Amino acid sequence: KLVQSDSINVNYIRQLAIAAEKNEQPELAILNYEKALTLNPKDVISGTRLIDWYLRKDELLKADSLSASLMTADSLPELCRLRGDVLYRLKEYEQAFIAYRPLLQKGTSNPDLLRKAGICQFMSGETEQSITMLSTALMIQPDDDITCYYLGMAYQATGDFKKAELYIRGAIEKSISQNISVYYHRMAKIYESAGEYKNALDAYKNAYRYSGDDLATKAGYQYEIGRVYEVYMQDTLKALEHYAYFLNAQEDTSDWQYK
Repeated sequence: KLVQSDSINVNYIRQLAIAAEKNEQPELAILNYEKALTLNPKDVISGTRLIDWYLRKDELLKADSLSASLMTADSLPELCRLRGDVLYRLKEYEQAFIAYRPLLQKGTSNPDLLRKAGICQFMSGETEQSITMLSTALMIQPDDDITCYYLGMAYQATGDFKKAELYIRGAIEKSISQNISVYYHRMAKIYESAGEYKNALDAYKNAYRYSGDDLATKAGYQYEIGRVYEVYMQDTLKALEHYAYFLNAQEDTSDWQYK
């Protein structure tokens, strides 16, 4: 009723959006937050809620445009975090770290923020700094498989294969998700770099084992298994067996290739 009586009152429209959120009506919430911002483009409260909704719905271009616009007028911690998250999702890692930096400088014990900042540093080539950041995140949240995985990646980049193996193994042990196949694949690469070819082969086989139903992924792992048999084990027959699986998958014209 308040909105009907005063249809250009930003506070009323924002309250309607909040009520829609509480009633699990996301589309109505988004509509009203957008309306509030149209009336007042500097409404940071509506803006931050709207960016969050855009991220949830994977509307990254809208989230990018809105967060960049609001950052020119304000630098509230929540806005910095969201701006960083948008850039992180867009794989703009250096810019994402810059957005996170004010929060990090104030000191934070948020493991999600520390993990994302550490990943940003790793992806930007700041390997030693990423290890420090990711290690702090893991101390706070020891059961985070993703942090373990990127610590393994970072140590692999430094040439410390023992620590890389330790953390990737930790990621595998902690993982209850589809990521376990990715973790075994990384473990295989670490073993291969360290010259432990039998262990690499076993890890590739486990990556294949846990790769789910995605035929393209499974075929890729079969190729890797065949390559290890051919290059390191000098077992041509085994290599051809796995290469055949890979080649048959490439010739498959079923719908999975086009999804």
